[in-house]
Amino acid sequence: MAATRSPVEPPVPAWSILDVLRAAAGSGVLAGLVEAGAAVIRSRVMHVTLFVGPEMVWQLPLADGLVFLVAALPLLLVGAVRPRLRAPRVVIPLFAGLVAFAALLLTEKIHIAA
Repeated sequence: MAATRSPVEPPVPAWSILDVLRAAAGSGVLAGLVEAGAAVIRSRVMHVTLFVGPEMVWQLPLADGLVFLVAALPLLLVGAVRPRLRAPRVVIPLFAGLVAFAALLLTEKIHIAA
């Protein structure tokens, strides 16, 4: 009886610099759209006065995209030495966490019990 080997998945190749920058920019645009949506909900549904104009729909995603691109630079610098840090299993959770953090920063105050 022949021994069966468990299939070993080959390592996922590291993303190129352009791929990491695309992931950063896309995540930043997503975070900006979440912020713009929250601003619309606050102004239209909750009737909270916001000091932003209708241009926020394109300005927030653009600004967040640029901020996320700047946040990708340290990852790219370290990833030049250690390409495993440019793997999708590192890049995607990093930027997803930044999107979640950007959404959490939208809260005005924390409940006193927290």
